[in-house]
Amino acid sequence: MALAYTASAWYTWTHLFEGWVAQDDGALAMGALHVFQGQLPHRDFADNYTGGLSLLLGLCFRMGGVNLDVLRLCVFVFFLLWLAAILYVARRMAPAPAAGAVGVLAAVWSLVQYPAAMPSWFNLFFAGMGSAAVMRYLEVRHRRWLAAAGILGGLSILIKVIGFYYVAAVLLFLIFHEQQEAAQEARSVRRFPSFYSCFLAIGLAAFVGAILRLMWSRLDAMHLIDYIIPAAFLAAVILRQEWPLRDAAPAPRLQRFFGLAAPFLAGVALPIAIFLVPYARAHALRLLFHNVFGSLPSRLGSYTRLDPVDPIYMFGSLAIVLLLALGLFSSWPRSRFGKLMVLLALAAGLGWVSQTPGRWDWSDALWGSAVMLTPLLGWAGCALLMTNPSWADALTTQRRAQLFLLLALAVLCSFVQFPFPPPIYFCYTAPCTVLAAFALCTIRRRVAHPLILGSVLVFFAGYAITCMQPAHIYAHWNPVRKTAVEPINLPRCGHLRVEFPARYQAAIPLIQQAAKGNPIVATPECPEIFFLSGIPNASPQDTGLDPSELPPFLKSDSLRVIVFNLISPHAESTFSPETVQLLRKRFPNYRQFERYVVCWR
Repeated sequence: MALAYTASAWYTWTHLFEGWVAQDDGALAMGALHVFQGQLPHRDFADNYTGGLSLLLGLCFRMGGVNLDVLRLCVFVFFLLWLAAILYVARRMAPAPAAGAVGVLAAVWSLVQYPAAMPSWFNLFFAGMGSAAVMRYLEVRHRRWLAAAGILGGLSILIKVIGFYYVAAVLLFLIFHEQQEAAQEARSVRRFPSFYSCFLAIGLAAFVGAILRLMWSRLDAMHLIDYIIPAAFLAAVILRQEWPLRDAAPAPRLQRFFGLAAPFLAGVALPIAIFLVPYARAHALRLLFHNVFGSLPSRLGSYTRLDPVDPIYMFGSLAIVLLLALGLFSSWPRSRFGKLMVLLALAAGLGWVSQTPGRWDWSDALWGSAVMLTPLLGWAGCALLMTNPSWADALTTQRRAQLFLLLALAVLCSFVQFPFPPPIYFCYTAPCTVLAAFALCTIRRRVAHPLILGSVLVFFAGYAITCMQPAHIYAHWNPVRKTAVEPINLPRCGHLRVEFPARYQAAIPLIQQAAKGNPIVATPECPEIFFLSGIPNASPQDTGLDPSELPPFLKSDSLRVIVFNLISPHAESTFSPETVQLLRKRFPNYRQFERYVVCWR
């Protein structure tokens, strides 16, 4: 376990300061800088998320200085805490060697793929640490661990509202766990289902209905298969387990459920209540809720329509599941020669896959198969819990609870990919899928062939290391191999190494010289210009202005510099004929640095 932890931490550290999406790092750094300067998210500046991340990173700036290194170090600290939690969870289900191997697999599919302090990493980390707290509760039955899991859920929501997915997963687990405890009690005979059972059925229908409502505008076969049906299967497991309990007295069950849910929900509420205090004092609660929740439908609709991975790749996922089943039930191969052939096939497969960066053939199939594992495992795990077959001889009451918890986390945390599912977004949930698959592999007391299970694990760990990590999956739609990365010789960049640093090293000094200390405008989607130059933004929106908001700034006498980002999908609409005419009239000097156009007067 210690070796797995050390190796995973070292591997991630070696890539921690490598690569960036300039817009992401710029937006995170500007939010932190505003907080560092005493401003409050949503009240004093526009924040893309709930606001907690800007507060956290602003505190880090105050402790470590205004530097991009500080952001990477912050997320790395949380990664280390999460890694310990993942190893703890895996150890609850299997011996140390297997748990350590699973921890390594989860690590190489996570932060190292894109080591920026993105909010979705923190959502993943809090979900992992929360699952460890719930596992601890199952062992010791002290409700303070549920409160701890709730606090982690509240912190996750403060980072980004998708933390509600983790909270929903734990609430489903608490319902499932209450049913397990109710099954051990004597039941009275009733003609009709109890009030509690009806209440539960209505609540689960509302849960599935809320998911349908969330995805209604993009409801199609892909979203049904990837998200809605797996979530409905979770509800079906609870309803199936409720059927034998439908005649139980409702009062003790309600008391028991709320006894479990109350400390958890109190924990969720605690950090949120503390977060709201400064807004209440500033009479800015209405503004906060409008910016975080009121504008959510319009923000969801503003995303360019991107479809999830095609369900056709589920056939590849099925092949992976069949391999896992072969390892669980079959003793093939028995001979040393057969085992050697398995290892040679593994090595050949890794060698083939490692050559795919720059091509989108086999890597496409492997990636799609990995992504579609989440719904497939959700279906398989839920079917297992509903049928409780005799061959699952290790599926004790405790193991059933652990399995349901990890399945719920894998299914619901995968919603981070909605409505915007670029490849890197799967990495924000892949470790949850890894843990769910591992839990399914521990349903038998004796594994028939550990070599096959180990080969699948090693293959996907090798795929992450040899194919994904050397590729730019966070900045591209296919595994394009990275070009050389070099340090950015600018004061606020620290040890960060990126592609094409020359564009920033040339553009930033020119912007600083031409602005002469006056605020500038940089649009659309280039907040890194404000942070790297250290020049204030003339508007409250760091990620860019709406094209209709731009002309008044262009007419301002105090504005001396404006920067345009040509690669933004909003760039075309920004350059309206009116904008071009004003630019030619007001800003006669012009220079282009690849993606950036700097205009000044």
